[in-house]
Amino acid sequence: MPATFEVREGGRVLLFTLTDPWELNDLIPLAMHSRIHMDRATEPVYRVFDLRGAQQLPAGVSQAQGMIGFRHAKAGATVIVGTGGVASRFEGDQRIENEDQAWGYIRQLIESPKGKR
Repeated sequence: MPATFEVREGGRVLLFTLTDPWELNDLIPLAMHSRIHMDRATEPVYRVFDLRGAQQLPAGVSQAQGMIGFRHAKAGATVIVGTGGVASRFEGDQRIENEDQAWGYIRQLIESPKGKR
């Protein structure tokens, strides 16, 4: 499946994984699940986008970023995993090449005073 969505870390992290070939329509159901999850959250929810398997950027992806909750009241930081061309075009607070480093960073955010509103 070219686009997947997982809830991790006790509901505090949404993991989106995109691999080629993917289309904007692949993100629509994920965006809906993300929005519902964030609407119900009582603490900040962080997003991790693993884009290491994506080499192409479909048209309209900037609209998808808005749908996925980049501007949601419960949105914590957004971490982009990967440093390729697609990753550089995604909005994110932190870009990290390595998945283990990304999870370490996210766990630090969750444990920080700001992560426990």
